[in-house]
Amino acid sequence: MAEPDRPQSPFAGMADFSVRTPVRALSPDEIERMLAEHRLYLETEYHQGHRANFSSADLTGRDFSGLNLRAIKMDRAVLQGADFTGAHLQGTSHVRRLEENAAAAALSLSADTAEVLARVFAPGAAAGLRYPERHLARLGI
Repeated sequence: MAEPDRPQSPFAGMADFSVRTPVRALSPDEIERMLAEHRLYLETEYHQGHRANFSSADLTGRDFSGLNLRAIKMDRAVLQGADFTGAHLQGTSHVRRLEENAAAAALSLSADTAEVLARVFAPGAAAGLRYPERHLARLGI
């Protein structure tokens, strides 16, 4: 099939795959302030305070044990070593995801394995396009 005869998605060219969401570094004071605002947000049934948004934030090693994290945003957050023991996490959109995350929290890694994973998955360790340039060019991206 010649290139012009290939069917194209109506969405071709709409996505910008070059955009990478950087990991946000938050100070301990910023995290505490956001959690306090979130507590107020929940206590006043969303009338005061603000919903905590930790999307793409580095929360490595953070202790969230026992906190009410209902409706909190943590998509793409770095949660390595974070403690969620007894935390209220209601609001997850899929039970399957909650079960997967709970199972993952129970995993134990050797120090060697943890070190290799930290190096391989360190922010910025992987870079570049997901697909070869010629494929993206065919899609008009």
